[in-house]
Amino acid sequence: MQCSRWSPCWALVVAFGCWDGPVLAQTPAAQPLTLVEALARAREVAPESAASLARVEAARQGVSEAGRLPNPIFEFRQENWFSGVPRQALPLDTFAEVTQLIEIGGKRGARRGVAEAQAGMQEAGAGLTWQSLTREIARTYLEALRPAAHAQGPSRGPRRDGPGDGSPGRRRDNGGS
Repeated sequence: MQCSRWSPCWALVVAFGCWDGPVLAQTPAAQPLTLVEALARAREVAPESAASLARVEAARQGVSEAGRLPNPIFEFRQENWFSGVPRQALPLDTFAEVTQLIEIGGKRGARRGVAEAQAGMQEAGAGLTWQSLTREIARTYLEALRPAAHAQGPSRGPRRDGPGDGSPGRRRDNGGS
C-alpha cells in the first residue's frame, strides 16, 4: 500500500499510532483496534473531515449573510476649498449623507437561494468526503488484518466447491431430462 501526501491513509496511522510503535509494543495488555474505533478516531483527527465540516459551516453562515440588507453608506464631505473667494463671502459647504440600498425585484431572495444551494452542495461534498475516507480506512484496516488471517491457516468451515454447492458443473444427472 502506498500513501500519497493527500491520501486518508494517514488517518489510520494516527488511529493505530504506528509512529509510536515501540511504546505500544511495551504495553502488555494492548487491545486490538476495531474498525468502528478506527473510524471514530479518524473522524476526530482527519483534516479532510475537519475541512469539509468547516466548508459546510461557512456555507451555512453564507446563507444567513445572503438574507441581510447591504451595509448603509455614511458620507461626510466639505466643498469650496481653495476657491479663491474669502471664507466670509463663500463659506465651506458641509454635507452628511446616509444611504441605504434597498433591493427590488427579488435579488435578495435569489441571492439567498444560491447560498442555500451552495450549502447543500457543501453538505453533499462532506458526505462524499466521509464516505471516501471510510472506504479507504476500511480497505487499509482489512489489508492490515489479512496477514494475521493467512497466518492462522485455512478455515475449517464447509467447503464451497464440493457436491451440493449449487454450481451446474458439479451436478449429476439423475436420469431426468
